[in-house]
Amino acid sequence: MSLSWSALPSMALQRIFALEAPDTRDLSVRRDVAIPMDDGVVLLADHYAPRPLHLGNQAPPVVLVRSPYGRRGIFAALYGRVLAERGFQVVIQSCRGTAGSGGGFVPQVNEQRDGIATVRWLREQPWCNGTIASAGMSYLGYTQYATAVHPEADIAALALQVTMADLGETTFGSGALSLANALGWARMMSLRSTVKGRLRLLTRRGEVQQAFSAIPLETSDLLAAGHTIGWYQDWLANPSPDLPFWRRQSHRDDVPGITAPMSMLTGWYDLFLPWMLRDYAALAAAGNAPELTIGPWRHASLGHGRAIPATTIDFLRRRVLGHPARLTSRTTSRTTSPVRIYVTGADPVWRDLPAWPPTASPQTWHLDATRLLSEPDGTGSTTFRYDPADPTPSVAGPMLEGSDAVVDNADHERRRDVITFTSEPLAETLEFIGTPTVQLRVAADNHNHDVFVRLCEVDAQNRSWNVCDRLKRLDDVPPDADGTRTVRIELWPCAHRVAAGHRLRLQVSGGAHPRYARNFGGGEPLATATRLHPATIAVHHTGSCLTLPVQA
Repeated sequence: MSLSWSALPSMALQRIFALEAPDTRDLSVRRDVAIPMDDGVVLLADHYAPRPLHLGNQAPPVVLVRSPYGRRGIFAALYGRVLAERGFQVVIQSCRGTAGSGGGFVPQVNEQRDGIATVRWLREQPWCNGTIASAGMSYLGYTQYATAVHPEADIAALALQVTMADLGETTFGSGALSLANALGWARMMSLRSTVKGRLRLLTRRGEVQQAFSAIPLETSDLLAAGHTIGWYQDWLANPSPDLPFWRRQSHRDDVPGITAPMSMLTGWYDLFLPWMLRDYAALAAAGNAPELTIGPWRHASLGHGRAIPATTIDFLRRRVLGHPARLTSRTTSRTTSPVRIYVTGADPVWRDLPAWPPTASPQTWHLDATRLLSEPDGTGSTTFRYDPADPTPSVAGPMLEGSDAVVDNADHERRRDVITFTSEPLAETLEFIGTPTVQLRVAADNHNHDVFVRLCEVDAQNRSWNVCDRLKRLDDVPPDADGTRTVRIELWPCAHRVAAGHRLRLQVSGGAHPRYARNFGGGEPLATATRLHPATIAVHHTGSCLTLPVQA
């Protein structure tokens, strides 16, 4: 049997994403479809549909994908042809001010009204039967939330990947600016719309690294992109997700009202993970728990990208078309259990759960000089000095860019501004699934400082592999009566198994730059601070501990 040249892209995508054969390979693709918004601005979209395309009630359901990153390339591969070949029409629309769509791009601000206007337009088309689902990752997922929470939307199902309903929290949720992610993304979005800008992105990658050290921080966009980015300046001027600026863009409070079926795909090293799981919890409490898959991935990693089409197809075929599950991938195939997670560490394995998080028993480890102890046995404190002129660097973890999410931290832990507490070798394998917490009782000679905590597994070769972490800015934490401050920090959720003979290690420092903007230490406004004030920080052993959600 001979294949036409037009079938080759379909065959390639089927193989890359390990998909079953499609229903059809015969598609029509209409490019640059003009869709008017309520203020007259026109947004462009590409429309994928099987041929022949039936009209009215016989038309296939529409999957709406709204993207600020363009309509072709990777997003067409993830959502366009593969869905249109398997029972759907797909409309991939470029957000306002991107990839030829009219207006100006301002993150988050216009997505709800433009999403609703697009849904309204779709339902007026003769090839739309009225059933509209949505799909997308990261910012594309935020646009799904923005549309679905509106009462007019009536979205049939949402396939969400590595996203959240409140982007302000991933920017300032720790109290500190997520500098590398925020500035890196701002630079990309401000430069990608022109040929000159795209050339700068490719040839001058080092300038964003230099911009991370900008003083004052309000000059960082100029150094990174060659011009001031208005909406990035607005971010710097509003350094808390609870400020009205961010609350107007947030859909967090409306998430429980979504009644449509939903799937969530994410990774243990994704920058949105804690908040995506909070959205999951809100939906579960409202009686609409999503299907949840968590893999060993970081944001936009290759493994995560390969999982997106299979998961999306399987979910939408079942929940919109009413078909049985057809996929056989061990990563994405859905069993009777609604939650599927990958347990990292010793003997990694995919596991099915009835819900997230699973039932666990808290296991507490106490601090004593350089040790982690199963019973409290220490007094005194361990001290380190954080100097914002030489900020403690970030090492791997949940970042937007970078190569590896997990690395050996041993060299980093030799720094004088990093302290560690390490257990004895474990007598038996230890498994914990959920959200580890750290309580620290600290005192410092400067009230304005951060604490960064990281849980690691130390193997037989003394390599220290990061498992999960988090930073907390303490500037607004009031002191206790004795002048110390007690802070409870929820680390990144995880599912990990530590091998017998390996050790646990808790790492504590005063920052992780440029993943988080350094604390200048003077209490000045974030955007305009210029004076650098070091802090000597004492971690008191009494009242400080690590608690793990341990599985029996």
